[in-house]
Amino acid sequence: MNKINFLPGLNSLRFVAATLVITGHAKEHLSELGISWYPDAEVFQQAGNAVKFFFVLSGFLLTMIAIRELEKTNTIHLRSFYLRRILRIFPLYYAVLIALIIINAGINPILLHKNTLGQPVVEGFLMNAFMLPNLAKAIWPETVGALGLLWSIGVEEQFYLFFPHLMKFLHKVKYKLIVLILVFACLFTFFRLVGADVIHFSPVWRKFITTLRFDYMLMGSIFSYLIFGTKTFGNSVLSVLNYKAVQLVIYVVALINIFFNIMPGGFVGGLVEPMFFSIIIISVSCTSNRLINFEIKPFSHWGAISYGMYLLHPFIAYALRFAFVKVDFVKHTFQTLPDLYPILLVLLTIALAHVSYTYYESRFLRLKDRLSKKIFN
Repeated sequence: MNKINFLPGLNSLRFVAATLVITGHAKEHLSELGISWYPDAEVFQQAGNAVKFFFVLSGFLLTMIAIRELEKTNTIHLRSFYLRRILRIFPLYYAVLIALIIINAGINPILLHKNTLGQPVVEGFLMNAFMLPNLAKAIWPETVGALGLLWSIGVEEQFYLFFPHLMKFLHKVKYKLIVLILVFACLFTFFRLVGADVIHFSPVWRKFITTLRFDYMLMGSIFSYLIFGTKTFGNSVLSVLNYKAVQLVIYVVALINIFFNIMPGGFVGGLVEPMFFSIIIISVSCTSNRLINFEIKPFSHWGAISYGMYLLHPFIAYALRFAFVKVDFVKHTFQTLPDLYPILLVLLTIALAHVSYTYYESRFLRLKDRLSKKIFN
C-alpha cells in the first residue's frame, strides 16, 4: 500500500461505505426475486448515500495530495496526475465493462433467451469506454443495473478533467479558499437549477447533469483545504474536533443517520450532507486525540479493495441469482433464510475483490506508487 499520502482510518470507512452499497443492492435483488427483506430498514437503503460519501472522500484526498505536491514542486504535474488516475481506475473498469457486455449481450441470450444489456451493444460500449457511462444511462434508462453502476466512475473521471487545472489556478491566487468556495457555490447552484428545470435542458441532458456530483467532491476539497492548506482555519477546526466529546456526537449522529436517515433533503441536504461527510473524514483521519482508532484489521484491508468490491459485486450477484432460478435448493434456502443472500454477496465479493487486487490491480498500483514516489520523495 502506498503510504506517501496515507491517512489512518479511511480504509475502514471505505469498507463500511462499500458494504452499505452492496447490502443496498442485495435488498433490491431480493425484491426482484419476490422476497421481502427488511422493507422498512433504512440501513439497507443507504447505497446512494454511500456513493455520495465516496465522492466527498475523493475530493478530500485529491486536494490533500495536490496541496502537498504544490508545496513540494510548486506545480501539478498533469501527466503524472492523469497517469496515476488511469493506473488506478482503468484496468479494473475496462475489464468489468467488457465482462458485463459479454455476459449480458452474449451469454444471457443463450442461457436466458434475452439480451439483458439495456443498451445498443456497440454504441453503449463506446460511450462507456470513453468514460461517459452516466450519459449512456441517461440515454438508455433500461441499462442493466450492473452496467449502470459505472456511472459514478464516469463522474469521477469527468471531475479529473478540470480538477488539477483548478488547483494550479488556486495556487496562483491570493484568496484560495474563497475562490474554491465560489466555484463550489456556482456549481451547486447550477446543478440545483437544472434539477428543478429552472435552467432548461432536454430530459437526457438534465439526467446527465444531475448525475454530476462535482459539488460533493468540491465540498471535500474545501474541507481538505481548510485542514492542509490553511494554518489558522485548519488548526481551529482540529482544535474543536480533537475533543472526544465532539467526536462522540459526530459518530452517534452518523450511526443514527445510517439507521434512520435523518439528513434533510433538497437544497439544505445538498449542503449539510457533504459537510457532515467531510467532518467525519477529518475526525477519523486527522485528529490527534482520537476517541476511536479506525485502523481496524481486517477492515483496513477490505477498505483498500473497496473499489473492486464496488465494481465486482454484480458478478457474484449474477451467480447467486442464476442459482436461485436454476437450483431449487438454492431458491428454497434464500426464500427461507433471506439473510443468507446479502451475507454471501458481501463475503464472496470480498474474496473476489481480494483476488483481483492481489493478482491484477496491484500490478498497475505498483506503477502508480512509483510515480507518486518520484514526486513526493
